[in-house]
Amino acid sequence: MGRDYEMIKYIRGRMPEYSDQFKNAVVKLFNRMVDYKEPDGCLSNSAMLLACAKYCGYDAKLCYGLCSNGTHELYHAWLEIDGKVIDIAIYGNSHFSPYYLDEPLERPVINCTYEEAPINYGRFVFDKDWKEADLSRAEGLSLEKYFDNSEKHILWQYVCGLLDLSPTASNGDKIRQVIKGIIICPE
Repeated sequence: MGRDYEMIKYIRGRMPEYSDQFKNAVVKLFNRMVDYKEPDGCLSNSAMLLACAKYCGYDAKLCYGLCSNGTHELYHAWLEIDGKVIDIAIYGNSHFSPYYLDEPLERPVINCTYEEAPINYGRFVFDKDWKEADLSRAEGLSLEKYFDNSEKHILWQYVCGLLDLSPTASNGDKIRQVIKGIIICPE
């Protein structure tokens, strides 16, 4: 598949304070999402980026809740580091999901404060239909369990690939150590 070099430059340019390893992981995951036209991978993408961020030494958080862009709301997950949003999945939602009813976003949300973001992120905000949302089914799982539950443990392999690590048991154990004890739940 072709690469959108303008978008890659944008992503990398929005992340000057991050290591090349983490920037590369974000770009790779964005490219994968676009290649597969992934419409609804917000939790898996954000969880993988969380593992990559932790591996690279960042104090990252997995956030989720009721978000809006314009007139419509959706439950969504994203990554937060130092109070800033890193959210490539919202780009995929807005471009590839038939359920996204607002105008597609021009770019993913990269290293933006909540005030700067083009989305109203409802950080841990829920309404009465939360328990009906697909995202709610993962609540309470450890990140390790979430990864272990992926088909053929594919999320572990993807994280290794995003970090340019061979998908060996040893590398999987290193990633497992940095996400140990993280539970998918509101703070």
